[in-house]
Amino acid sequence: MLTCTRLRIDRPDGSAALEYRIENGCVEIRVPPQESTTRSGRVIEWLRLTAEQLSGQVESNPILSRWLQRRMGVQRMLRACTTFRQTLAACSGY
Repeated sequence: MLTCTRLRIDRPDGSAALEYRIENGCVEIRVPPQESTTRSGRVIEWLRLTAEQLSGQVESNPILSRWLQRRMGVQRMLRACTTFRQTLAACSGY
């Protein structure tokens, strides 16, 4: 069974889309490559969200929240949104 490892959300106001992924148990975000190339042609890398950033994203975006719940499970998603220390421990495997 194939699993969707990335989620792309196009914004209704026409601004750049956002792409999310779960990497090593942590949520990362970026602007998709076709929209994120700089003048030098480099692509913006994935950025790991802190617990505070992730919490804000989840609260304001029900689509992201549902996708994370299905991919991570409710408990892991809530844990990732609670404290930065817990998120670091989860990402480090401790």
